[in-house]
Amino acid sequence: MAIKSQTIAIVVLIGLGIGAILAVFTKDFVIRAKKPEMALTNSQSNTASKPLQPNSTGLKVGPQPSDEETEKLALQAIEQIAAHPDDPQNPRSVRGTSDEELASIDTDEAVELIQIALPYAELNTQEPRYLFALGRAAWLHDNDELAAELFLKASELGSPAADAYLARMLDDLEESVQYLQRAVDGGFEPAREWLAEAKQILEEERLAAAPPPNQNSSVSVGGAPGFSHFTLPDLIKAFYEGSSKKFASEPLIPLAYIAAINDALTDQGMLFMIENVKGYVRELDPALSFEAARKIQTTSAGVGQTTRAATSMLFNMFKAMAEVRKRGGTIEEEIVATNRALLPGNNSQNGGASYVTVIEAKQYGTQDGRTLALMYDDDPEAFRRIYNGMRNYVRQEVR
Repeated sequence: MAIKSQTIAIVVLIGLGIGAILAVFTKDFVIRAKKPEMALTNSQSNTASKPLQPNSTGLKVGPQPSDEETEKLALQAIEQIAAHPDDPQNPRSVRGTSDEELASIDTDEAVELIQIALPYAELNTQEPRYLFALGRAAWLHDNDELAAELFLKASELGSPAADAYLARMLDDLEESVQYLQRAVDGGFEPAREWLAEAKQILEEERLAAAPPPNQNSSVSVGGAPGFSHFTLPDLIKAFYEGSSKKFASEPLIPLAYIAAINDALTDQGMLFMIENVKGYVRELDPALSFEAARKIQTTSAGVGQTTRAATSMLFNMFKAMAEVRKRGGTIEEEIVATNRALLPGNNSQNGGASYVTVIEAKQYGTQDGRTLALMYDDDPEAFRRIYNGMRNYVRQEVR
């Protein structure tokens, strides 16, 4: 009887042990299914006693992949966090993140992504877009050495996006042009504008006996920016000094000007002209252009000035047309007179010049945006004061 009781107890204990083991594996499976990030960490728990080994760049990485599920989750994390939206090698389902978005994530998060996902990206040599994406994450979070290594590996494996970003890290402009041309040929569209910029610089260097002086130098007497380099120096000076409130009653031109400047500053092609790209990208506010345009349409000052400009424009058009008809002119003469009435300076009454000069303000803003961008490397503090002044004008002074 005692033997039978002992046998039953042993069977019960064995059953409980098997149940506990199954419960542990079931719990781990559920956690891995619901939380991919935790799955990546848990999959390495069995190797926690092994020290992480640095690769050739000095970055510590985890152990080699142990199962297909963990590899899949790691590659999905790369796509969600670091894929470039214009990489032609991305599947259509991958949205991608801009440089600004990727630079804005926490650096620890970027480092953790690289540590976990790099071994899997290196194994997927048929998909160099993963190495490129991790290289871009490293570059935008100040690990230039690792970024250059990963861009080069991805480039050698056939990534046109990596060609383009590697070109931006090279000191040899002619070599950069070669990489950019490969990127364009491979279908990476942002490289097209970067290539045009690089070729223009090369041509200017060839035409000059010596490197020309920087015409956009931001420093003048007393350390203040050289406002004369801008097409609308009074506005730029007001932004710099924080005195732009005097323009708040008639904001149409300043707002159109600011929107065009910000569009120029955030243009991908502009990044090729900047040395400290990471710092420059962090200064920018992509939403500023939209906010400036919205203020024109929604504030009483913006709507009122726009209405006066449009009314004056229509008045001058009909006036010019009536004068031609009064003297018996032809339809062709009416068209010429109407077009002439729209020229700058011919709509000066009731704020009418504003409608025409909005077009000019956008052109000036594009030009001055380039000038302001080139100021960043020489005098980032002056750049920051002007840009913050623009932002304050849009958000605080125009109501």
